[in-house]
Amino acid sequence: MLVHAYQLRFFLFVGGVGEEGSLLCDGSVQQKIDTNTICSLEKDHTVPSQPYNGNLIDNHSVEEAGATIAAPDGDLPLLSSKNEGKHQEVEHVSSSVDAVNSTQVAKSSDDDHYSTSSSAFASGYADSESSAIDLNNLELPMPPQRFYYSERIPREQAELLNRLSKSDDSHGSQFLISQSRSNIGQQDSITECVDKLRDRVRCELCAEEIWRRVLGANDAIDGVDIVLGKYVITLSSEGSILRAWSLPDGQMVWESFLQGSKPSKSLLSVPINLTVDKDNVILVFGKGCLHAVSSIDGVVLWKKDFSAESIEAQQIIQPLGNDKIYVVGFVGSSQFDVYQINAKNGELIKHTSAVFPDGFFGEVLSVSSDMLVSLDSTKSILVTINFQNGEISFKKTHISDLFEDHSGIADILPSKLSGVFAVKINTLLVFIRVTAEGVLEVVDKINNAAAVSDALSFSEGQQAFALVEHVDGKVLLTLKCSHDWNNDLLKESVEVGHQRGLVHKVFINNYIRTDRSYGFRALIVMEDHSLLLLQQGATVWSREEGLASIVDVTVSELPVERAGVSVAKVEQNLFEWLKGHILKLKGTLMLASSEDIAAIQGMRLKSSEISKMTRDHNGFRKLLIVLTRAGKLYALHTGDGRVVWSLLLPSLRKSGSCEHPTGLSVYQWQVPHHHAMDENPSVLVVGQCGPNSDASAVLSFVDTYTGKELNSLGLVHSVAHIIPLPFTDSTEQRLHLLIDTDKHAHLYPRTSEAIDIFQREFSNIYWYSVEVDNGIIRGHVLNRNCIGEVVDEFCFDSRELWSIVFPSESEKIIATVTRKLNEVVHTQAKVVADQDVTYKYISKNLLFVATATPKASGEIGTATPEEASLVVYLIDTVTGRILHRMTHYGSQGPVHAVSSVNYLSLLCS
Repeated sequence: MLVHAYQLRFFLFVGGVGEEGSLLCDGSVQQKIDTNTICSLEKDHTVPSQPYNGNLIDNHSVEEAGATIAAPDGDLPLLSSKNEGKHQEVEHVSSSVDAVNSTQVAKSSDDDHYSTSSSAFASGYADSESSAIDLNNLELPMPPQRFYYSERIPREQAELLNRLSKSDDSHGSQFLISQSRSNIGQQDSITECVDKLRDRVRCELCAEEIWRRVLGANDAIDGVDIVLGKYVITLSSEGSILRAWSLPDGQMVWESFLQGSKPSKSLLSVPINLTVDKDNVILVFGKGCLHAVSSIDGVVLWKKDFSAESIEAQQIIQPLGNDKIYVVGFVGSSQFDVYQINAKNGELIKHTSAVFPDGFFGEVLSVSSDMLVSLDSTKSILVTINFQNGEISFKKTHISDLFEDHSGIADILPSKLSGVFAVKINTLLVFIRVTAEGVLEVVDKINNAAAVSDALSFSEGQQAFALVEHVDGKVLLTLKCSHDWNNDLLKESVEVGHQRGLVHKVFINNYIRTDRSYGFRALIVMEDHSLLLLQQGATVWSREEGLASIVDVTVSELPVERAGVSVAKVEQNLFEWLKGHILKLKGTLMLASSEDIAAIQGMRLKSSEISKMTRDHNGFRKLLIVLTRAGKLYALHTGDGRVVWSLLLPSLRKSGSCEHPTGLSVYQWQVPHHHAMDENPSVLVVGQCGPNSDASAVLSFVDTYTGKELNSLGLVHSVAHIIPLPFTDSTEQRLHLLIDTDKHAHLYPRTSEAIDIFQREFSNIYWYSVEVDNGIIRGHVLNRNCIGEVVDEFCFDSRELWSIVFPSESEKIIATVTRKLNEVVHTQAKVVADQDVTYKYISKNLLFVATATPKASGEIGTATPEEASLVVYLIDTVTGRILHRMTHYGSQGPVHAVSSVNYLSLLCS
């Protein structure tokens, strides 16, 4: 299972491995491991798609800008897409990897030839029957600028969950439908499905996406868990919406709206064996209230209101075999409170608090049912908090007393190991055991550690966890027993490639080998958001999940095919060329094996016209240059969707000078029309070093043919808007204006030739900004060079030229669209039926604006037809004059629009 802030996805880690770089329907790419056998679905199913428009503005307090070059009045353009479903929308381009979980059910069978994995990928609690998803490091993305739709893979395909997977050291089936925390199951039906598919499945382990559910832009997921072995529970909208989804097919079973009046941290807990009136309970803390919700139908069993209290809840703890619930948290920065609550009726039993004079930093980590660990405000002291029987006691331990050779800032990792926690200081990872008295003991120290998994119970009384290190450019995977740190259960080294970056997370699962011993496999999440399944020192499969979180995309031309040069020599090296001819010869002489035939078919597909790496006469074959949220750049071939190259941008990786890098957009930088045979095109990638708009920016320049970074720049100013200008220098580099948060314009490239070109067109450059929350559109014009301590001839001040204020009580801006500045107009006139000539009205200065009544600006169905109305405007961005206004009564957002040449097209609800 993969969880993103706005979507929930369920994967099946079995099936066939497709062609290398084959583009999947969800926008991700599955890499080739073995193409000898390919698993296919039993039937083809059509899933309706929904277009989207990346130009749609977000509904946050963000300004949007565009530049216009003053030109004579001419023509205009526009198009849109529809957004369906209030809670379930399905998308082609979706999000990133922040949490992964996979669950299974042990299959009861007397057939010794088939055995099952004993548990799921460990990512939650320490027992074998739990499967919670770790969302402690969930990183919320920037508000999406595209509308997504929801897809459902039919239930018949859910039988693929029971498909057998083979490996060299496994004994039978390894991944089945999950059953966690409950004896309620469907083992009989699972066994029948396995029997049906046993004979026709002949493939290696791979990953197939079974279903996904995408929530709205304002419905971010706060927590995920699994209950009764058949429901996926999601908590979203700041703890106010709780949903249950069917694990096999992703259908929503029930939805519960939790009421509260005070914003607070959202917590989700599914206790083991906690029942109220024979009903399993789900505990939710959100909006200042603690709710006990039925796992069967979502009914709220009881509610405890904490809105009158000042507590910032940190944990919900329910000890095994106990009918008491503990809500623990901070009041201010130094007071720790514990609320003891009756799990049956929600009544308060006891409330205690204690003050820690040194103060706390960050969150608390639970190491047992009555013991927590935190850092003090200086991050130099570890604090153990014991709240047994509701009585609170603190014990301080200086980090320097545990290990003297430390230097740096300590951080507690959010792993779940029974009685043990991990502290990371720079590259050093220290495992510390907490005794019953709260005494801390160092268990182990490991350098270059990247990630630690949660504990996994694989045998009675035995638990294991995985540790990942980076050693000599390889990933070292080590499995240890929780009770025996001196011996390793498994130690493997795997080469994963430097373009994937560091390991961010690791999840483990076990299976039974043919000799009845335990084997282990690990699922790792890389820095570029890709997924890799590791087993026996090899990568079984990989998924480019970074392509499910695309930030921006641009198009690049392919190389020109030179006369007299073979396409085979252009695309392949000599060895591959000779190998292909030998295979074709074997096929002609009827000597080819099944593997050779499969390779020949793949070569024919790859060498077809649609997948050539050269331009076609009509200009359809191109490269899509895609930037993902992880800061990775991909080049995708438009013919077959394969990944031509990928680059994890060094300038967008976390470093001392850039703590929180974020990719913003990608633009065409150099397009050598006149030197297409000698020079390669390049793109400009813009990012920033922080989540706020005033963070300093970074620029990266990448060759679109080779995927190599040509140059990178760290800027001292921020970037609020990027404006490509319709001017190029002698090297055909396009001029760009970067507008910072202070409305200063910075010219790039910073060359004397660029500034000369810019000065000639200085008086003709205008730009606009949109303030969505304030309902204001402003027009700007460049004024003079920036006045500062250092003279910068490439920096310019701006002044406001005009503004349009929309009445906030009746209109709210929901979309703005303008024509692309680099759009080509092939003809200015059109011959009509009577042989007369009609000239197109083409204007580069037109801005389309859509506003809606406040009630109609949200999702579909939030307003009645009588309350909804939509107003569209055409505005001249040079003068600020409203050229056209039209009202659509009974219509509402979202609005998708396209402006092109001399037409405007929009779609609304």
